[in-house]
Amino acid sequence: MDQQSNKNSIIKRWGKRLLWLCLSVFMLGLILRLSLKTNFVQDQARSFLVSTANEKLNAHLSIKKLSGDLWKEVTLSQIIVTQDKDTTAQIDSVHATYNIWALAGGTIDVTDLGIYQPTLNIWQNTGGWNVEQLVAESSDTTESAMIPFRIENLVLDGGAVSVKSDSLPLGSSYEIRQMNIASSIGYDGKMYEADLPISILILPRKIWTNLWMLKLLLRQKIRD
Repeated sequence: MDQQSNKNSIIKRWGKRLLWLCLSVFMLGLILRLSLKTNFVQDQARSFLVSTANEKLNAHLSIKKLSGDLWKEVTLSQIIVTQDKDTTAQIDSVHATYNIWALAGGTIDVTDLGIYQPTLNIWQNTGGWNVEQLVAESSDTTESAMIPFRIENLVLDGGAVSVKSDSLPLGSSYEIRQMNIASSIGYDGKMYEADLPISILILPRKIWTNLWMLKLLLRQKIRD
């Protein structure tokens, strides 16, 4: 009888410990989940993103604000890239919604990606084109495989590109304005695929160019 009572007592104690452990894990997960909505975590994520990018750029990246429920969406506001105090790229905002569980399977699954009012300034100087010097050279020669990804709805709204060079034909500068793209794009580990309906206005020649349902199929062999 005493042995049975002791056995029941041990089971109850371990049951309570297991219950408290489950409750603790649940509360910790809940706190971490809710923290993804806080300004503190968002600002830490923004700082990490900016510092990591600046380590790999021959330029300076700044992001004024990062917001959203980071479990499923993020919005980056006032993105600016400068080279020697000259603005190379500027984006009013970027908004993305995604499936975070896809990362467990080694893929990136983005439902919506919106890029709003991006501008890109390209110029040529004695050292070449500025965009060629944008990414810093890495001493690491190891090739890393690209992660498969899928962007279901890619929207670029109100884009503009400015190109300046004395070597350009028919003038030293061109501008592409009112660039709008509604697309989907993906990479499955072997090849890229994208559907790109594009609408642009090219200046100074005032030519409207509309390319509807342009399908780009880029095949890439996986290197050993």
